[in-house]
Amino acid sequence: MFAVRTTPYAALCSLLASIAAAGCMGGSGSQTSTSASPMQQGMPDMSAPLVTAPSPDPRVGLKAGLQDAGEAIWNLRKVSHTPSPQGFAGITNSDLAFSGTNVIQGNYNGFQIWDVSNPMAPRLRDAMICPASQSDVSVYKNLLFVSAEAPTARLDCGAQAPREVVSRDRIRGLRIFDITDIDHPRYIANVQTCRGSHTHTVVDDPKDKDNVYVYISGTSGIRPSEELARCNDNPWDPNNSNFRIEVIKIPLAHPEQAAVVSSPAIFADPTTGAANGLVYQQGHGASPMDTAANRRQAEFTAAREKLPALTASSTAADTARCQASIDSLAKAFGVSATGGRGGGGRGRGNAGPQCGPAAGGGFRVAGAAGGGRGRGNAGPPVTKEDSARVNFEKDVTSLGALTTTSSKSDSASYRSQVDALAKKYGVASPFAPRTLTQCHDITVYPSVGLAGGACAGMGLLLDIRDTPHPARLNAVADSNFSFWHSATFSNDGSMVLFSDEWGGGGAAYCRAGDPRNWGADAIFRIIDGKMVFQNYYKLPAPQTALENCVAHNGSLIPIPGRTIMVQAWYQGGLSIFEWTDPRHPHEIAFFDRGPNDSTRMVGGGFWSVYWYNGRIIGSEMQRGLDIFELTPSAAISQNEIDAAKTVHMDFLNVQDQPKFVWPASFALSRAYTDQLERWKGLSADRVTAVRGGLSSAERATGAARRDALNTLAGQVRGYASGSSDPQRVEWLANSISDLAKAN
Repeated sequence: MFAVRTTPYAALCSLLASIAAAGCMGGSGSQTSTSASPMQQGMPDMSAPLVTAPSPDPRVGLKAGLQDAGEAIWNLRKVSHTPSPQGFAGITNSDLAFSGTNVIQGNYNGFQIWDVSNPMAPRLRDAMICPASQSDVSVYKNLLFVSAEAPTARLDCGAQAPREVVSRDRIRGLRIFDITDIDHPRYIANVQTCRGSHTHTVVDDPKDKDNVYVYISGTSGIRPSEELARCNDNPWDPNNSNFRIEVIKIPLAHPEQAAVVSSPAIFADPTTGAANGLVYQQGHGASPMDTAANRRQAEFTAAREKLPALTASSTAADTARCQASIDSLAKAFGVSATGGRGGGGRGRGNAGPQCGPAAGGGFRVAGAAGGGRGRGNAGPPVTKEDSARVNFEKDVTSLGALTTTSSKSDSASYRSQVDALAKKYGVASPFAPRTLTQCHDITVYPSVGLAGGACAGMGLLLDIRDTPHPARLNAVADSNFSFWHSATFSNDGSMVLFSDEWGGGGAAYCRAGDPRNWGADAIFRIIDGKMVFQNYYKLPAPQTALENCVAHNGSLIPIPGRTIMVQAWYQGGLSIFEWTDPRHPHEIAFFDRGPNDSTRMVGGGFWSVYWYNGRIIGSEMQRGLDIFELTPSAAISQNEIDAAKTVHMDFLNVQDQPKFVWPASFALSRAYTDQLERWKGLSADRVTAVRGGLSSAERATGAARRDALNTLAGQVRGYASGSSDPQRVEWLANSISDLAKAN
């Protein structure tokens, strides 16, 4: 395991040091620290896992199938599974938002609204066709927000994608719907953004009750200025549309007036002000499994090329010998012989095996890419930006090329001229370092004034107390992370977890041979405004090469006094794990299905899995909607589950993280009592006394109950001085006092 580090390069180390120094503001109003986490306040040793997964792990070897796959479940109960409706089946489901008893499920074809008041039989209230990639959804009271990023989405929700490079029919940004009548959502506005909206984050500013804000995270290229005039693709211009997010303000009284109000440059160098101030950390490359497989495939291909070649005069016996040799070599190198049967061709002339030099044409290293994607590659320039790139390339060509005999001064002169031309035409220089330009997702935690920016190449800690103008406090990089994807804070705001979507979610990266700290979660403490690495967590069960698997979206579960999270792992299923002790995260429950297909990789699995008002709800990309409940175990008691269920939300967007507050209840007090027994914070006699006192008070009514609870609370406070877990004893005493006040 490698600890989190900023970069192996001294220059970037220096840069990040300056970022941290500049970000930790002074003064009484500065955001320089958060409250200590439970494990920092003299809590007991919680490093040992409370439960151990069944062995052998039932997730290994599950039957494949779309709606009939094998299933494995532990410490959970599956309440229901509902397939996607017509028009959405077979199209990728995406994220979830919640309103009342309704679940809003995004889909690349639009969104579905499910009534889950009866969780055993969710009812489809509406399925609105309104295509977009990736239809990330959020709600705020009576408003629904939907992301649109790809250039294929239309303003009118039509299915026919705009084909023109510049189109007035295109939406790349945020759609806004009124869901006052949730059975009939009404499309009331849209806000165009410069890079579209891959994801977005609703921000409920506690100081501004007249407006709600949305942070836009766009990951695509900048739109042509001919399509949206304020968009600027010139990397030399300090007002360019890269290296920043966009902030939308939505007036609650007039949501149709929503507009972009700021574009914070959260990647800027704090010293020079340059917008492109964060340089990408050098990443880790291919999985050792894939590297080894590529090497074996290359060795197999080389050996096959040395076999006697077949010719037009070859006999059937020659062909049979060629095929037998190929099969033998494939077995020796541990690869599939299929690629050698015709070199991958499908024409009639390639139907037989190939031996000799002609056999090498079909092999390509895994991960190799080809073909350009820019607008200028497919024809004459259309936009101003296209013309600039064409003219830049023409002038660079006229400079002549460097040769093996070019001197160091020749190289420096050439680079200087290329940079000057790039600046002249307003395009990126090929010699410019790769810097951060976008965030994939931002989780805000308004209660503590912080946000966690999962920004592709780094994790950012942001101060969001001035909501329209978030400011960077700290940035971390990690050579074990490929793509910083999403973030989750602990309930007290003292820790933050980032997930790594290694491979973009489309690859099988939970195989037995894949590194345990790649495609995982990284957990940090927040100390004096800086993130301090603690450990990684990754799904412990190995998955097959036919299952895309990597860390994805999840949320906290409101178990009092602990930090427990449910998380989606695509076709790795869902995993529930505890990170109360951030150095020793461990799994306590799971659900998994077999692959979508038994013969080939078919992307799917859970996009998101979130806790909402007592249940765990998952968006399955290809299969539909799943609902689960926790079951009691040695890791979580029934009282803890009952206490979690008392936390109620009118609506929920997980990326606008709410602070859990537990109302007074006997379940809450009993949950703390169970924890004190579990971690030996109280003696057995005192645990028995507390339980007896709670039961006696519960049987009483009125003043008798209140007096009994107040007496018990005072008794429990007296236990603190002799406890190994005084903080939890205090929580228990306070919960009993609150219960007395509520009666």
